[in-house]
Amino acid sequence: MIELFNRLNVQPGERRLVIAVFFAFFLVLNGLWAWRFYTGSTEWNELQKDLNKAESEKADFDQEIDRLESAKAEWDKYLKDLGAAGKDMPKFDPYRRVRTLKTWRGINPVNPKRNKINEEAFFESFEKQEVRLRFKAKPRDLMLFLRELAMQQEMIRLSSFTLKPDGRERKELSGDMNIIASLPAEPKGKKN
Repeated sequence: MIELFNRLNVQPGERRLVIAVFFAFFLVLNGLWAWRFYTGSTEWNELQKDLNKAESEKADFDQEIDRLESAKAEWDKYLKDLGAAGKDMPKFDPYRRVRTLKTWRGINPVNPKRNKINEEAFFESFEKQEVRLRFKAKPRDLMLFLRELAMQQEMIRLSSFTLKPDGRERKELSGDMNIIASLPAEPKGKKN
C-alpha cells in the first residue's frame, strides 16, 4: 500500500487523510448495516409486518362475513314476515304517489304513463313498476319533488333522467324521467 502511495507521490499527511476518509466510509457503511437491525427493518421483521397486516385483514373479512350472515338472516326474517302479513299490508302504487307528489310540488306533468316491468327471475321477491313522467317545473320544485321521492319507504330509483331549460321560459326546466319502484312481490304460492 505504501508503494502505491509512493508511486502517486503522496505526502504522509495526505496518506493519513485518505486512510481516515476510507476508515470513516467503512464505519458509515457498517453503521447503516447495523442500524437496520436496531430499527427492525430486516427482512424477517418486514415479513412479520406483512403477516400481521394479512391477519388483521383476515379478521376484518371474517367480521364482514359475520355481518353479512346476520344481514341475510334479517332479510329472510323480513321476507317471512312479509309473506305472513299477506294482504294486510297496504299496496304501494307508485303512479298514484308520483301523481300526488307532482301536484303537491308544482311539477306539471305532460304525459305520465304507467308500465309494469317483466324481468327475468333475477329478483323473484320483487315486482318492479315503472312510471314515465314528462315534466315542466322550476328548479326548486323539481329538487323538492326528487327529495320527497327519495324519502319514500319503498325502494325507488330513477332509471333515466333528462333535463333541459324550457324553450319559452328560461326559469323553468323540462325533461322526462323514468321512476322505477321495486315492490315486494307476492309469494308464488299466494297468487290467486
